Amino acid sequence: MRKTRITLLLAMLAGILLILNAFAFVAEDRTAPEIIIPDSLIEKGYEKGEEEEDLLKGVTAQDNRDGDVSDSLRVADILENGDGKSVTVTYMAKDAKKNVASESIVLKKKAD
Repeated sequence: MRKTRITLLLAMLAGILLILNAFAFVAEDRTAPEIIIPDSLIEKGYEKGEEEEDLLKGVTAQDNRDGDVSDSLRVADILENGDGKSVTVTYMAKDAKKNVASESIVLKKKAD
């Protein structure tokens, strides 16, 4: 009888812990921010040696929990494409929970 009670108590405790763990999992923020790149930046194109500040003009990042996280925006990479006429610019942003988003765009190179 005593073993049955202990077993039942442990099973209930395990069930409670499982439910608490499920709530914690559902409540956890695992959604990366959204990076919004304006069409005007794409239309402007890319000039060799362009500063990161210029490539970030008008670009924003929004998070579903933290709101505006545009301060975390960075230009992660600028790669020249094989055609020699364009570059791929990759942006990254993160939220308070360290969820990272990346977004890449292709920009036409301006004549040197």
